[in-house]
Amino acid sequence: MKLEENPQEYADVRLQVPSEFQQRSGLCLLRSGMSRTKPHYEIGPRKLIHYSLHFVIKGTLELQDENSTYLLEAGTMFCLFPDITYRYKKASEKPLELCWLLLDGFLVRPALSMLGIQEHKPFAVQPWGQQMKLLHERIHHTIGKDSPLQQQSLLYELLQLLQTTQESGAGREPSAWLEYCALYMQLHYSEPLRVEALAVEAGVHRSYFSAAFRKHFGQSPKQYLTSIRMKKALELLESPGLPIQEIALTVGYPDLFMFTRAFTSYFGEAPTEYRKRGTRSGEPD
Repeated sequence: MKLEENPQEYADVRLQVPSEFQQRSGLCLLRSGMSRTKPHYEIGPRKLIHYSLHFVIKGTLELQDENSTYLLEAGTMFCLFPDITYRYKKASEKPLELCWLLLDGFLVRPALSMLGIQEHKPFAVQPWGQQMKLLHERIHHTIGKDSPLQQQSLLYELLQLLQTTQESGAGREPSAWLEYCALYMQLHYSEPLRVEALAVEAGVHRSYFSAAFRKHFGQSPKQYLTSIRMKKALELLESPGLPIQEIALTVGYPDLFMFTRAFTSYFGEAPTEYRKRGTRSGEPD
């Protein structure tokens, strides 16, 4: 692969405009690149509007955000999050090689969270083996070609590989699996979810799961799930023609009695009384 010289590095960078299908998928690729940096390599300060997922293949990189400075060795991946100012530079005499994917879509942040990457900790250990190298090259070569389905499939394959590698190593960071479980509840609140099942989904013991969840979110898993259901119930109660029993089933309660009891306990009044008042109650302090 031919690398073109620019003032900071020797790089192969490819750009694309995602198809409508890719944009609607929640995860789309805007740019892919790989580079061998020059000795004086230094980028920033800069702020992006998308997610730039980088992999340190060789060497050492110093990454600085608005609050901290990180020294990232080979075998690390990091993300530049939207609307945060970053600086990064070559941090040793060793050659520095990088590759990256610029991503967009509503699924990117949850996917990064599952990998243990968030704004306050924008990096994770990620060995760069032959499988990773070949997969990135395949993604890189789909840019500019009429192959949106193939590209999407390869992106998901990459995320699956990254997640598998993370889980087979030191394990996911607690914040990652907790955020995953929170998202799980947000997506499936209408189902009869149980704490035991959520702990199994996270791969931890129930007692540890409940304690870690409360510490991270400030409320128990059951309270968190109830708050999601009650917020949705308030939205549905704004529709005067929608029967309250139907609302109960929609937000995950098996019958009207259990929904009414939960709603009254949460807001201090029954759903029928709330609807009669015709004003939004808001959540309790």
